[in-house]
Amino acid sequence: MIYVTSDLHGLPLNKLKQLLDSVNFNDNDWLYILGDVIDRNNDGGIAILLWLLEQPNVQLIRGNHEQMMLSCSWVFHQITDEALSNVSADDIGNLNRWLVNGATPTLSTIKHLLHTSP
Repeated sequence: MIYVTSDLHGLPLNKLKQLLDSVNFNDNDWLYILGDVIDRNNDGGIAILLWLLEQPNVQLIRGNHEQMMLSCSWVFHQITDEALSNVSADDIGNLNRWLVNGATPTLSTIKHLLHTSP
């Protein structure tokens, strides 16, 4: 069976797993997520993204929220004078657009992961 969903926006991973259990999702099925796993709620969808990395039968198709995050990848680099001098007006505009669209939970979780990683 093929399943499709979208716009999870920080849904807790256990809720997604409950939903998949309710339809008896198994190794013979496929799940396509049509973007927007991240932002707005809970951990910002990071737990789902990490879970997706381990799933051979689940495919994320990048949505506009994932694209906004990728356009702001510079915020994940170490902040140095050199790095700051390379930040453009477009970079700031992209970050502002992402923040207005619910980036705070996602950024908070990524910050936590970056500070607790070995």
